[in-house]
Amino acid sequence: AVGVDSLSTSLNMEHPYDTGDSFALDTTNGDIYKSNGDWYIQKLTRTTAALGSTGTWENWNGGGSTHYLSADGSSDVNFSNDCTVGHDALLYADPICWLLPMPMAIAGGKMYMHRSDLGFRISDRQSSPRNNFVKLYDINTKVQTHLVGKVGIHATGDNSYDSICAPGTALSDCPYYAADWFRRRNQPAYDSVTGRWITHAWPGGEIFGMVPGGNMTVITTLSESPQAMTYRRSGVNEYIYFCASSSGKIRRKHVQSGTEIELPWPVASMRCDGYSLAPTPNGVAFIYTTNSLNGFAEILDSI
Repeated sequence: AVGVDSLSTSLNMEHPYDTGDSFALDTTNGDIYKSNGDWYIQKLTRTTAALGSTGTWENWNGGGSTHYLSADGSSDVNFSNDCTVGHDALLYADPICWLLPMPMAIAGGKMYMHRSDLGFRISDRQSSPRNNFVKLYDINTKVQTHLVGKVGIHATGDNSYDSICAPGTALSDCPYYAADWFRRRNQPAYDSVTGRWITHAWPGGEIFGMVPGGNMTVITTLSESPQAMTYRRSGVNEYIYFCASSSGKIRRKHVQSGTEIELPWPVASMRCDGYSLAPTPNGVAFIYTTNSLNGFAEILDSI
């Protein structure tokens, strides 16, 4: 609840389609951003960086007067439920506001946020994602800038990979479906050296690189579609880590050489799970499942 101490209120995990369980953490100060189950992004400002610190929730962005599809360069953003933009009434039934504003990462002073709508074809009621966008928000000024996306219908069904444009396409003319209704999250990573946002699209094996104002690029292609992925850099060497659905183990690919290996796996019954990996100073943190139990673990890997 807005204005209420974080220890005395529960999180709103409301839909549509589980966007309420997505959040972004600002590692510089511990502040947390998430969808509030409505057309706002909420912020929990931490009172201190100490373990167990509290704070209050506030509506951080979304209550402005400019629809987000037209708000680049402005902080006066509205994530309203006006879903008529890009809707073709001759081919599709009533427009549906699909995924709420979904904060997915914070890096380089920017928040990476996904939003999309939906249409159902009149002919066969097949779902088609529409208006798939990733917008960036300055953490200090809240000003919106475009990363990737375009207005219109871009895919048929629940396959996020269908919506990806060809490499070399301008990001301003390239849809990107960063999440779907089965709760898959194409979690982004960030490379501060190049200013690239790095991500994937289920179920393809390509790893995409996106620099604001640039073109869609493919950094590398993995041996299989990652359930989750992240990125680490050591000098000029770049590495993609991913949870391999086929084995339930973490694999690492060296971008420059193309060499891909499976990391040593000391607990045979453990499988990586979830849709997020996170780089650590010494390896990668991940969600695991073993014997019907879930938890967090870190796998060490010197690079």
